[in-house]
Amino acid sequence: APAVEGLGKDGPHWDSVTLSAARAVPDQAGPPPVFAMLDALKAEFVAARRLAYSALCTLESATASQGPADSGVYAAVGDGIVQGEHIAQLVLAQRSALDALDKLAVVANEHLNLGEEPSRIDFRKFWQKDSGIRPGLCHGNSDGRAAFALADLADDLGTNGLYSHSQALRNAGTHRIVVASLTEGSLNAGRDSMSTIDLDTLIASTLEALKVARAAYLYLIGLFEDWLTCDPLDGPLMPLMDQ
Repeated sequence: APAVEGLGKDGPHWDSVTLSAARAVPDQAGPPPVFAMLDALKAEFVAARRLAYSALCTLESATASQGPADSGVYAAVGDGIVQGEHIAQLVLAQRSALDALDKLAVVANEHLNLGEEPSRIDFRKFWQKDSGIRPGLCHGNSDGRAAFALADLADDLGTNGLYSHSQALRNAGTHRIVVASLTEGSLNAGRDSMSTIDLDTLIASTLEALKVARAAYLYLIGLFEDWLTCDPLDGPLMPLMDQ
């Protein structure tokens, strides 16, 4: 499954991408909150990836049945339906990865003082306003490439976008029931009480969601770093402190 950054690095801690520095917050002691917020997002990605990895490891040895460590007792419902913790891990990992996107927009809103109500922020609608990039996202001296990348990714998650099926599966997995089948099923989750997804499609959508979340995280770091580059004298900088 995709890394945040650093595949091939020696040692156990290779998800190392982070914001190098941030502006001190006036009248606030301690480090800027953006560091803690970005770390929380990274941790959610790492946790979602671990869920997916655990599920894939189980599927290598127990495709059609529950894994040996699964403590659940499941009904034999037939029709090729695969039951078990490993299937739930895929559903949870897929939706958790995409759920992090709204939080990512919340971090941008907070760090750049854009003034939106956090509880009403939607990643897919946040980056553009009146058919253009939202005012305040880009520094006046920036080419805006990170903001445009985020806006493009948001469009890809829209109704007719490249990842619309992943967003539909996330919605079904959050509000309704998703089950996996060994027989060919629907490529897109619907609005019915239960959506049956073929196992290969569920796996592919989970990995795709992780890739989308990783891309969005890297774009956000790029957006914040762009502000540091374009505005080097606007207030004191606080560098990231290693733990």
